[in-house]
Amino acid sequence: MISNISVFRFLVLLYFLTSIDVFGQASYKGKFNFNGIEGVGDFKYTLKDNNRAILDGPFSFSSIRVDSLDKRRLYKLNISGTYSSNQKEEKWTYEDETHLVKINDVKDFSALISLESNNKILSASYKDNLPHGPWSLRENVFRDENLRAKSRSYNLRFSEGDILGDFKFEEYQGEDIIQVSGETIQNGVMDGNWEFNYIIDGKLIKESRRYENGFLIGLNKVEAESGLIIEEVIYFNTINKLNDIAEGKKVGFRIADNLFGLMFNDGFRDLSTEYSGQTQGNKVLEDFLIKILSYDTLFVNQQNEMIQYPIHTKRFKYDISEEELKDIEALKKEFDKLENDVKVLASRNALAINRFRKDSLSFAYEFFQYNVEKLKAFKNVVDIFSSEDIYYIDQSIFSREGFSFLTAVDTISYEFEEKQFFKEVEYTSLADNNKNLIELFRSYLMEKQNKVNEVGAYIMKELAQIRQSEELESVENEILDIKTRIDSLYNSFYSDDISINQAVNEIKKNILISEFNDLNEKYSLTSVYEERFATGLEIVELLEVAESIILEMPKFVNAWSEVREQYTEVTLDPFTFNPTFRVLRKRRIVEAGERVYNTYLENLRNEETYKNIKDHLLDIENLLFKMKELREGNTNKLERRLSTESDISQIKKILGL
Repeated sequence: MISNISVFRFLVLLYFLTSIDVFGQASYKGKFNFNGIEGVGDFKYTLKDNNRAILDGPFSFSSIRVDSLDKRRLYKLNISGTYSSNQKEEKWTYEDETHLVKINDVKDFSALISLESNNKILSASYKDNLPHGPWSLRENVFRDENLRAKSRSYNLRFSEGDILGDFKFEEYQGEDIIQVSGETIQNGVMDGNWEFNYIIDGKLIKESRRYENGFLIGLNKVEAESGLIIEEVIYFNTINKLNDIAEGKKVGFRIADNLFGLMFNDGFRDLSTEYSGQTQGNKVLEDFLIKILSYDTLFVNQQNEMIQYPIHTKRFKYDISEEELKDIEALKKEFDKLENDVKVLASRNALAINRFRKDSLSFAYEFFQYNVEKLKAFKNVVDIFSSEDIYYIDQSIFSREGFSFLTAVDTISYEFEEKQFFKEVEYTSLADNNKNLIELFRSYLMEKQNKVNEVGAYIMKELAQIRQSEELESVENEILDIKTRIDSLYNSFYSDDISINQAVNEIKKNILISEFNDLNEKYSLTSVYEERFATGLEIVELLEVAESIILEMPKFVNAWSEVREQYTEVTLDPFTFNPTFRVLRKRRIVEAGERVYNTYLENLRNEETYKNIKDHLLDIENLLFKMKELREGNTNKLERRLSTESDISQIKKILGL
């Protein structure tokens, strides 16, 4: 199939606007991307809805590329074939070349070079974009001035995307021949005898397999030179199951309608001989399939991996009851919760930082790290059970070798104070042999969840206590630092304004000593962390207020003397003719203001809580500002009102305070 053709759509429209033939087709020859490879394409197309280009007719593509990392290496690709409505049809040819040019010497300004090349020619045929009909592969290598065959296919034929019938593939490695030969029946299902030749540790191995309509029933491996049998696997369970089905017995399985890849599996796990015995031969076969299908994105992706197979095995499909499905769903939810809890606790930075404070915290840290790894293996099994794969697994076979993550005892290794310790965590749920596999998983998960909850609750409590202790210690250090600094400020404060000195001394006595001590006592007697921390913050706030007060007090020194000075004028005494006679203007306003000022100072001296003390300073500031305002302008009416008023609250009201 084509990829990225839309990138060129607009260019195509502009450049070939006049090249449309009588059938509405346009021709294009220019830059083109074929399956991620840049090159030159030559083809015809038509535009459909949304300006989508549909390839139709003869197609060719060529590409010459120099390796970006090794400039000596050159890649060439030539493709020719036919599209019909964007689908590959009929005969296609792919010629793929790799050339490596080596400079051996330079003489008389002439380079002496040698060439190593690989040439692959694939002849293919398609129907409706699927491989269909005869295919052939010929691959040659050119080395040491000699052209030699590298690989060949024989009798290769496809039917609607599946390989059908007898075929053989050979690859030549020195004196040895890597080979795969076998037969597929309808839908590309492996059947009959299959032969594999491959090299392991420098030795040629001959592997023989027997398939029965997609079911592998036996394999045999022989070392070619010695004739020694190195592995033999008979799939007795498969044979018995096929016989049971053939005899019409009532069993909890049937032959599945689905088709599967090269690996025949009936619940075999990676390390079982039934599974591992197939891996090497399957790899040889898969490498061949990739070699011939690498130009078809339906089968091979851009990472050169098979995503769909033209050769298939079959499997049994097992009955799963509604109750089992509910258990599987519950298993998945329970596992997901446990996995999340373990990951969250294992990743707590506070635990990692503080794990060396206590033996128990060191253990808890390693307990969660251990279980993160253990649950990875468990997850693979849970994912299988919670997917469609569960229908194609014989659970008795699947559980035959046991599971590394199901252990009655976990031994946790941890370090504390430069010593190595070991602690065992026991699980009793595995002792019940009457449970089926899913029930066993669930009971084990439940027990492990309880252990995780227990250890998790412990570390959360410990970490909370550590955090609280650190926060309280931080508050206490802050209190000590501020208190030391403030004591120095109050002890060193002095002013020639007696009223301000008195105010500072009273603030020190009422706030910095009395209230501070009351809060300190409350802090010491409180055992509840939240209350103690709140009290600590309150002490810090008290000290910060006390500090701000002492830093503001200098601006109030002689403040009222300055107000009187602002209201005093120097004039000529009409009786003594003294030219420097000082007269207090607006006397009633000044005297009324002074009464309010003294009241405010008294309030400041008598205040017993830091929360209100700033309000008193603000009152004084407002009064001083108001006195500056009243100095100017006509205040006769105001003064007349003040002359008959003695109540301090009314005086403040008249002054606009």
